[in-house]
Amino acid sequence: MGQLVFQATAGGQVALVGPNPSTNFSLNVPAVNSTLATLAAQTFTGQQTDTVDASISGLTVGKGGGAVASNTAVGASALASNSSGANTTSVGNQAGFSQTTSSNNSYFGNQAGLANVTGAGNCYFGVSSGVAATGSNNSFYGFSAGYLVTSGAKNTILGGFSGNQGGLDIRTSSNYIVLSDGDGNPLAFTANSNTFALQGGTISAGTGIAFPATQSASSNANTLDDYEEGTFTPVINGSGGNPTVTYSFQLGTYTKIGNIVNFSIDVRWNGLSGGGGSVSIVGLPFTVNGSYGRYVASIETYTNAFTGSYLAAECVESSTQIGLVGISTIGTNTSVTVANLAVTGIAYFRITGSYRVA
Repeated sequence: MGQLVFQATAGGQVALVGPNPSTNFSLNVPAVNSTLATLAAQTFTGQQTDTVDASISGLTVGKGGGAVASNTAVGASALASNSSGANTTSVGNQAGFSQTTSSNNSYFGNQAGLANVTGAGNCYFGVSSGVAATGSNNSFYGFSAGYLVTSGAKNTILGGFSGNQGGLDIRTSSNYIVLSDGDGNPLAFTANSNTFALQGGTISAGTGIAFPATQSASSNANTLDDYEEGTFTPVINGSGGNPTVTYSFQLGTYTKIGNIVNFSIDVRWNGLSGGGGSVSIVGLPFTVNGSYGRYVASIETYTNAFTGSYLAAECVESSTQIGLVGISTIGTNTSVTVANLAVTGIAYFRITGSYRVA
């Protein structure tokens, strides 16, 4: 066997000078604990090949456990437990540490996807993102994104949402999309076959936008900041005492869009006694704005107490009630009293209107 001859250069490097610099040769370097043993201040000018993960200044670089050719592992204990899982990239201390047989995962960040064993098709980007997750096809992006999610699958998280914050718990749920801020507060979210909820809202089955139960009013005149549908129970009252009423039907419905409430009332009764004073119907779902006067509503009635008079209904400012006024001639108004409603047989009010909320 010929002898290799090396010579120090002026630049402090070592050059091969004999017997023939172009001759191919192999240089065997012993391995220590299955890690390529290296010498200080080495310079490599060509492709270097090794069959085990390398350690460079304490940083492990290679394919991780199982040495699967399609995997990339960079970081201490990255992809350390893998046996046969393929097409996986792990970058960071203990990134993808527990994976064994699952494939097509991407872990970036300290302990990203730490607990995942068999979940496949996940993308975890950020320190501790998906640290406890075991499901498949999750995509978490952000510091600690989804770190409380366990068996939930097919979820997407943008931001620091943990998986259980702000009244939203998706730790074991699937098919959610959550947009959050850096503190993890959910700003908007939805799920498959459900509505899209704004911050503070609650999703439900169907298609639409869910606003919070309590309006978060915007100062921008061009912003729709509330929508609500619901029912209420209208009740006949008297200013001098509330009567005892035998109702055969009571129903109020409303739709609130921004600061405007549209409502309908249907009240039927077949018995009334006691009480006194002017009549009002109470129970509107929101307080009437007090800065714009009274809002007139249309009314249909069937009683025998208003012969010769027209009946008008008004939403009373700064209250949740409707006042009734009898109009016999133009400019002549008379309050409707409780006594006017004490009729024989069935009577009813049907009132429809709208008003601006306080």
